[in-house]
Amino acid sequence: MLEKLEKEIELSEEVLNGLPVNNKKNKERYLKEISLEIANYQKKLDDVKGELKRRLEPFENLEYQEVASNEVTLKNLLKALSYTNTLSTAYEKLDLDKIIYQLANYDDDELINNNLKIIKAINIFKAANMALTKNDFNYTKFVNDYMSMFFEEGLTNEKIKNKFDSIYWQCPNIIEQVEFNFRYLYLKNSSRAEKYIENVNRQVKERFRNAETTILDDYNYLRVKSDNFVSKNNLVLDFYNQKLDIEEYTDEKIAAITSSLFKNNDYDDSKIDLIKQLLNSLKEYKNYLKYKDLIDKAKALYNDTLEKDYMKKAIKKISDLESKLFKLSKKSLSKVSKTSVDKMEPEINAKIAEIKALYDEIDSNMFKVAVKNHIRDNSTIFKVLLLACQYYKILADYFKEKEEEISYDEIDKRIEELFEFTMDPSNTLINNMTLLENRELSDIIITNYKMANINIDESLIDENSLDDLISNLEKIVINNEIKVLGISVKKLQDAKMIKAIDLN
Repeated sequence: MLEKLEKEIELSEEVLNGLPVNNKKNKERYLKEISLEIANYQKKLDDVKGELKRRLEPFENLEYQEVASNEVTLKNLLKALSYTNTLSTAYEKLDLDKIIYQLANYDDDELINNNLKIIKAINIFKAANMALTKNDFNYTKFVNDYMSMFFEEGLTNEKIKNKFDSIYWQCPNIIEQVEFNFRYLYLKNSSRAEKYIENVNRQVKERFRNAETTILDDYNYLRVKSDNFVSKNNLVLDFYNQKLDIEEYTDEKIAAITSSLFKNNDYDDSKIDLIKQLLNSLKEYKNYLKYKDLIDKAKALYNDTLEKDYMKKAIKKISDLESKLFKLSKKSLSKVSKTSVDKMEPEINAKIAEIKALYDEIDSNMFKVAVKNHIRDNSTIFKVLLLACQYYKILADYFKEKEEEISYDEIDKRIEELFEFTMDPSNTLINNMTLLENRELSDIIITNYKMANINIDESLIDENSLDDLISNLEKIVINNEIKVLGISVKKLQDAKMIKAIDLN
């Protein structure tokens, strides 16, 4: 069509150039012929634009296919797995560790948010058959005064602020004391909390014939289904809308990638499963590198020493101090004058300071305690990461070390990302390599895929090159999907060219 049009234009130019323009009549005739030619080519242009628009119509009429979301179900299954595993206690399973951590760092948040956490903690105790009353908050007279409002009708932000302001000047550490009171109440009711979790797990197991195994199977099935879902419509629209550039996925471009990747250019579509396996391995390796410092820390803690029955002894010391604290609190006056504070207050504050020191020590050793209790010589990296995911403090501290100003919402997202990586059913490396193993995962990957005739070495999978290799492998996979789904590369290329033209 283009050649025919070019010849017509060339012929028109010859005819027009041959027309005389030596007088007025000839000039008028010449202008008339030009007008006819312009009208003729304008019509041709309109016809061409119309044809181009018609060629885009099949794409314009497409809509993104809504993918059935399994996100909520997957999260619920992960929650069930967290409940049914034996890596943590009811304290962590009920998310009380998360609330206590955030109350312990109350200066990182606003007053209203801290009080919402207090309300949440009260509700958790109630849901776990440990209903509290204002009389349970007797750590100090200030705690009792402050917490009483949470058991009264008509609680408002203004009421909370006024109560906080009236107590703060007498007791600047009021939120900290409330935190210690919650810790005390959990330890006092821990057996009831564990029975509640056992009952929840019993109900879960009644719904799943093989309990943890079936929950994990269901999670893996839905995860694989979601991760491997491919929609022809969505892929076509991604190309049409330029989320993906079709020129990067042509057979010629893919051949350039596979020729450098496979020895003797020994690649055909029958090896796509091998490409997918390598892609999964590299994505897993990339995540492994992302959390390698956490894994290395667990390894160091495993080789470190910890006093026998450390936690039991520390809790006993706290319990003894709390007994003395409660005796002092009973002697405390309900009112003080402007010229002096309660004479018991210095002793009370000293005891609370000792309790805080012990809790700070316990918190700083939490990761070590968890590792010592649950990790053995043959424990895999998977188990280490799964263990870390059960303890909010471990991961909150870890992510804060990386990003000092990180918000609690962002910490939640990071924890979710780590948990999802840990539970990825396509993982093979972290599930089979022990924490104490000295081999590098990169060596395992290179050795394995070299035997499959793939040109891969350390330079290709170092942190600087890894993303490029992953991107190239994804292009091979998408190129294969284009073929399997019967998508026309030529039509997409034409559509790309047409969209670059102003058709208005």
